[in-house]
Amino acid sequence: MGLPDAAPGRARGEGGGVTVPARQPIVNFDTAELDAFYKIASANAGISIQQLHQRLEYLFNLPRSDSDINDYRLSKGVWKKLADEISPVSRFLRYRKLTNGRVQFPLDNQIPDAWIWTDTSETPIGLEVTIAQGKERYFLAKELTEKGIGRGFLGHSDETPNEVFENALERDRAAYSGEHALSVIERGIRLCIKRKSDEKYAGFVLLIEAPLLTLPKHKWPPIEPRLKRAASILAFEEAHVISNASSDPWGFQIK
Repeated sequence: MGLPDAAPGRARGEGGGVTVPARQPIVNFDTAELDAFYKIASANAGISIQQLHQRLEYLFNLPRSDSDINDYRLSKGVWKKLADEISPVSRFLRYRKLTNGRVQFPLDNQIPDAWIWTDTSETPIGLEVTIAQGKERYFLAKELTEKGIGRGFLGHSDETPNEVFENALERDRAAYSGEHALSVIERGIRLCIKRKSDEKYAGFVLLIEAPLLTLPKHKWPPIEPRLKRAASILAFEEAHVISNASSDPWGFQIK
């Protein structure tokens, strides 16, 4: 007949046996968890910087469905704000080693994308995020989600028509030179600077997330002086280029 089912929270055995903690339900990082996080991050009081990092680490370590992972990679639907605003701001704060203070994400499609309060300033600082090589990032993620394997560089800027990216993905992977990658990504950053050259951003801080992992860290200093000259026209108080690294993010200031 077999053993009877054990009572909830109890081990099988005579006299009830040893008490076993009740099994906790498995929590997934799904759209419900994402929505709960958005409510915390967008509240008027915001969230402490340390809590932001801790919460993101906790969430990204939870199980996720393939479709939710793919939507995050593609910056699609409800995952777009996390991919294009919250994650880059978190990387920026870690790169700048800002650990004390609070941050708030309006999530309202208005400027800026985030407000930060530091221990040394009572006035919040507005952070505006933009993604360099965003179109290439999308097509690389699209290949990865559809084929289960991808590549790291195509060599086209955001001005390139979609069909050029699509044709590039139909061809075999090809090696690329460091000089070519440097030139393409520099152009992508310059396009971001051009798009954000508006007086309405006066006093804010610009964060340009770029695919800096395409090349080793020591390859990037040659373009910094040129980017600083290009960014000198911006109304932003500061401008930074930050890497897309999920761990140990880094970057450089161009204004």
